[in-house]
Amino acid sequence: MKYEQKLKAKFCEVNKNEIELTNKTLAKLIIFSMLGGWISGALGLGGGMIFNPLLMSLGVPPKVATASGM
Repeated sequence: MKYEQKLKAKFCEVNKNEIELTNKTLAKLIIFSMLGGWISGALGLGGGMIFNPLLMSLGVPPKVATASGM
């Protein structure tokens, strides 16, 4: 994944709406997705209530976060 990002940054224009996968961002995604999945399963909530705010806090545009949550 990181190799692909390096190639894309070298040869293409990087889109401002993409998440750059650094170690810190990847760790946040893994931890929060596991925690969010557990909470939504335990409380019977839809995953979008938890994952949409998480994705938007990481810089994902609202339209993309909503489509990903569906």
